[in-house]
Amino acid sequence: MEDRKLLEAHVRVRRERLLSGGIQDARKASAELNGLLGVYGGRAPDPRDVLFLLHTDTYLGTTVAEAVAAWLEQKGARAHIVRIEYLATNSIETFHWGIQELTRWCDETLPEYRRQHYHIVFNLTGGFKGVQGVLNTLGHVYADEMVYIFQGSDSLIRIPRLPVRWELDDCITTNLPVLRQLWNHRPLPVAQVKGIPESLVIEDNGMAMLSVFGSIAFEQYRKSKNSVYAQRLLDPPSSQVVFSDRFKRDVEGINEAERIRLLNFQIDDFDRYLVEHGTYNPRSLRVHPWVGRPPVPGITHEFYAWSDSDAGRVFFHFLPDGTAVLDHFRHHI
Repeated sequence: MEDRKLLEAHVRVRRERLLSGGIQDARKASAELNGLLGVYGGRAPDPRDVLFLLHTDTYLGTTVAEAVAAWLEQKGARAHIVRIEYLATNSIETFHWGIQELTRWCDETLPEYRRQHYHIVFNLTGGFKGVQGVLNTLGHVYADEMVYIFQGSDSLIRIPRLPVRWELDDCITTNLPVLRQLWNHRPLPVAQVKGIPESLVIEDNGMAMLSVFGSIAFEQYRKSKNSVYAQRLLDPPSSQVVFSDRFKRDVEGINEAERIRLLNFQIDDFDRYLVEHGTYNPRSLRVHPWVGRPPVPGITHEFYAWSDSDAGRVFFHFLPDGTAVLDHFRHHI
């Protein structure tokens, strides 16, 4: 407790010092700001630009991001703090979960800015070395360039985006049941991933997980026009999820490819909800008990398939062993 108080006092002093200083003071105090301000030639960021500050779900990651955002907002910049779960480097397994979270954030957020003709820059200065390496890889897919400043220097190094083409659709489709489990945070024995390119998986203590490249490739595949995610209801992602005959008949009535894709996405997220014992439950999924008269006898819970003018819901119940039986799909709730 005493150590925590000392750390909080130190952070408070450093934050106040940062907020009271100018640009040169900020460049000396923060590696992240040094890199960012280097992009702008040592001037304050353009208020028309959008800045995302990605941080780990740790105390220091949060407090540093908040301090940097406060300084930038003082200078008129638009700064958004984004917490990436699991991205601390104290465990290889959870760090790779964090890579998937970071990949998903990039894929859900950045393409729209590219469509609006923003120039996307990844600032690799500061932060954990492991995270820098991941961002360097992701940058060749989602950024226009990456920048870096060596410690103790103000000289900006620019790393251009390399032309990357994905030609893994057939490989991923063939190995989809295995790769899907890895995507849903279910490590598998190395023997079960034989035949999958080594670039897609990484081994830790005899168990296989998706590599950085594997996470990027799988996320790209899920959203590609050739992906089976948009073609049909996929088989259950694991033995912990079962489809009733009624549920499968209900889904046959969905005739839009994007709706099928969204439903498969949500079933993946639901499988991850089960893996993590309910701690993973984003608002887009929202697993919760059913209240009121159930639309089908025996139903105890529901989750969102999608939420817009044509809302879709999946209703289910649990077996005594924890297996979830998806009983019913319904539109227009």
